[in-house]
Amino acid sequence: MDLEKIKAIVNSDISKEHQESLIVTVLSQDKNVIPNILNLLERERIQQKELLLDTNLELSRALVIMNKNPESRSAKKIINEERIFVVEEIKKHYKK
Repeated sequence: MDLEKIKAIVNSDISKEHQESLIVTVLSQDKNVIPNILNLLERERIQQKELLLDTNLELSRALVIMNKNPESRSAKKIINEERIFVVEEIKKHYKK
């Protein structure tokens, strides 16, 4: 894959349709283009799956904390500390 040619095409002032056509032409000249694209797609699927699993974990954690009912002052303090922790973890997750 000739990345320099693709970069030159992308940075040119020609129309988007013409850019797409030229990029497809450059890609079609590479005999490994299909395996490379399949590898890219596989990596993207893995990243999407990891992100979904991380999101589900954070949402489950938040749900557990939100559904806790404090019965005493000490329980309220613990739950508030847990909520702060969960909020910070969710912030970290969404800043990834």
